[in-house]
Amino acid sequence: MKVLLVDDEKHVREGMKLLGAWEQNGVDDILEAGNGEEAVRLIEEFRPEIIFTDMKMPRMDGTRLLEWMKENAPTSKTIVVTGYDDYHFMRKAIHFGSFDYLLKPIDPEILNETLEKVVNEWKKEEAQRQTHMSSHQLINEMKPVYRDRKLTQLMNSDIATEDLYEMFGFHLSGHYNIGLVRVNGKTIESFHGDRDLAYFTILNVINEILMQKQCGIGFRYLSNKGEIVIIFWDQLDKVAEQLVMIYETIKKALNVSCSIALGKPVQSSAKLQESYLHAKQLLVHQNVLEEKNVRVYLQESTPEPPLKSLMAYSSNIELAVQTGELRAFEELTRQIVAEYTENHYYTHSSRFARGTKRNEICFVP
Repeated sequence: MKVLLVDDEKHVREGMKLLGAWEQNGVDDILEAGNGEEAVRLIEEFRPEIIFTDMKMPRMDGTRLLEWMKENAPTSKTIVVTGYDDYHFMRKAIHFGSFDYLLKPIDPEILNETLEKVVNEWKKEEAQRQTHMSSHQLINEMKPVYRDRKLTQLMNSDIATEDLYEMFGFHLSGHYNIGLVRVNGKTIESFHGDRDLAYFTILNVINEILMQKQCGIGFRYLSNKGEIVIIFWDQLDKVAEQLVMIYETIKKALNVSCSIALGKPVQSSAKLQESYLHAKQLLVHQNVLEEKNVRVYLQESTPEPPLKSLMAYSSNIELAVQTGELRAFEELTRQIVAEYTENHYYTHSSRFARGTKRNEICFVP
């Protein structure tokens, strides 16, 4: 613990150093200043916990120093020491939060009683500050997790409440729009496989933009893997512009491409799921082979090609299985891929499915 002695008379400072039970009270460093200006420099550099200061000094007196400390060193404890038994100085000391008031010549017993009290008071307040800081830090760490859970509940038809506004800045509105951001495996890999870090970083970018516009909030949608949902409640005529900005900022800042789709507008928070499902359909049915600089989807894509049957390859598949030749499978795979991408069209909805005819295997591109 550090103590600063401020007095324009050196012999007063020397006397206090000799009289004080410093080590007994945990003080291991004693600093000295001849006036308020020197004290300010030392306080800024060393941040002493306890400060004894005279009131009448050249350049910058004790009153001005106390006033400066109230703003710039609020956690330091101050004891005013003066040879003037003047109510004016006492009142100033009280006004600026001085812990106590001592008169010169200093009584060693009173000095050490005061020192012990002020050290104990500082330790008590410091313990409270640390507890508050730890609690505040924990709340900040848990807040994104709680936000994601509460807003996921809202998406699943729960009613919006005022506490959402107070905690996350969610605004109750007569109109909403959903933006859906896809976070795929490739994006996670760019964060060295750390899924939580990927979501945390991308959401920071999204919510920083939304906070500036005060038009929406983004969160990790816990009901489905790989999705970030953005709820817009204001400036809906500019949502498309906002999504493009979000996409480009993520790509520039993080060097990842996250496809985004915009759902249809709805009139209440209870219908957010409708807007979400519409946005999801847009993402699922977009042509991933299309060359597109900004993958923000605002409307339905062109109709998908009809189902393609794999039955034409059945004999080749059977032959490849019988021979067990890896090269045969590789060549067959190349042929199938070439056919299904010949129109440069492929969507996330692509899957194997059963056709209407018996034993017919179809592929939905």
